Amino acid sequence: MGYHHVNRAYVDSILELDKPEILLYEREKDGVYVLNGVEYILPYRYWPRDSVPPTLMGRELFRDDERNYWYVHVWVWKVNRAGLFADWNPEVKCPAA
Repeated sequence: MGYHHVNRAYVDSILELDKPEILLYEREKDGVYVLNGVEYILPYRYWPRDSVPPTLMGRELFRDDERNYWYVHVWVWKVNRAGLFADWNPEVKCPAA
């Protein structure tokens, strides 16, 4: 899936299209980071897990009970044959350290 870089200042009760909570990067073989997508999250403390799912761009977010938040990935800069909003992008490769 790549490397997740969280902007904790954006982790709040509001989902804003232009302020994704997480940026998704891939490290290429030469060590360069490439931005591939974003992830929007909404913690359960702001939107309880037993309520209706929040929506963004007309899509319902998914529940992550392990991390206690709602989420959706958007693969904006790297084509994903699994779909724009898929959890995983099989095209993202990160070399072993």
